[in-house]
Amino acid sequence: YAQAGVGTANRVHLTDLFISMLGLEYVESDWTAPTFASRNFDLSSKYIVAHIGASEAKKTLPPFKWARVLKNFFDHNLETPIVMIGAPNERNLGEAIEAGVSRGKVINFIGQTTLPEVFSLLTGAQMLIGCDSAPMHMASLTNTPCLNLSFDAVNFWETGPKSTRSYVYKVGFPEDVISEEVGL
Repeated sequence: YAQAGVGTANRVHLTDLFISMLGLEYVESDWTAPTFASRNFDLSSKYIVAHIGASEAKKTLPPFKWARVLKNFFDHNLETPIVMIGAPNERNLGEAIEAGVSRGKVINFIGQTTLPEVFSLLTGAQMLIGCDSAPMHMASLTNTPCLNLSFDAVNFWETGPKSTRSYVYKVGFPEDVISEEVGL
């Protein structure tokens, strides 16, 4: 509100806003992921992470849309596995997505990772696909390129990815996502 005026959306990322309020300057260590002991996920050297959840249903895709998006990725790159992550209460969503993907390799880690382990997965990933969520913010610290699926319920200027080579795919509602446009 203070940055953009009455009745208009903020166009300043929250991290930039907070640091300016504190009167600080960024240093390189501000954008580094914490180091944790991590388990070996035994993944290939190339994989993509898809975080299929969000804090609210209106901030993510329904399972049939996720399945179409992942299929489109596999149509363009059959060799790269996609690792799905999410919260334990999203396991059914992940299973529905898996059932809708007929080709490619989907690895379902939904409900099986801790937040420190997500940092490890992101560090080794070629990219993260997801909506406004904690992993999208964490990817800024690992400098993992992101494909951020964003909707009118979210202001990507405030919370979108800050890692290099990231892209925001913005539509009004999750139903508006054109699966064939995502993952080209």
